[in-house]
Amino acid sequence: MEKKRSVGVIIGVILLGLVLLLIGITGSRISYSFFLLISRNPPSSILRTDIIGNAIILPILSIFLIVCGIGLLALKNWARKLSLLILLILLVDVSIMPLLNAISVGCSSDKLGMLLRGIISTFFYYLFLYILIAFFLTRPKVKEQFR
Repeated sequence: MEKKRSVGVIIGVILLGLVLLLIGITGSRISYSFFLLISRNPPSSILRTDIIGNAIILPILSIFLIVCGIGLLALKNWARKLSLLILLILLVDVSIMPLLNAISVGCSSDKLGMLLRGIISTFFYYLFLYILIAFFLTRPKVKEQFR
């Protein structure tokens, strides 16, 4: 027996899948650019947290985002669950990496205060987006489409 598909839910899932796919592809491009930068400049001139963030975490997150985007487009339940986890990791990454960068450089307290305000506002912006996406993906009608 064929499942009844809700047009609004399907459109939302398709849009979210495409957005995750686009973010993953963009992250991959940024990672590739960073690898080119590292190959042209000695690693000692680049901050350690940048190397960790852009050379290790970003490519891994990008791969998972691409996989989640494809899985959401195919209405796979594992992709719905994995998307929530990966987006939460991305939220933490976006919030913590700039702070680690500032600390490793040795920012003055004035600059650190400004940076902290920016990090806090960025965190709440991404938290708001995460809550909206989590709310959408955990609705009974949406979960039903993934079974």
